[in-house]
Amino acid sequence: MIDKIYEVGPYNVSHHCGTPETLKKINVIDISYQRVPIDKRSVFHNALLKRVTKLLDPLNSHDLAFHIEIKQY
Repeated sequence: MIDKIYEVGPYNVSHHCGTPETLKKINVIDISYQRVPIDKRSVFHNALLKRVTKLLDPLNSHDLAFHIEIKQY
């Protein structure tokens, strides 16, 4: 499996991993969906959408966490 990851490139498998050069271009973090209070999840989702490069979460995908990507300039 690790050979396949290196073959396609770690960054192409997950934006959580990559070379130091690719990690300078984007910050990636996951926040547990369960840690955000139920009545705040929609507000949190909408606030993130306005500020991040990419957002995946149970409200817009099959991701079980708030997967947040922020492009670095």
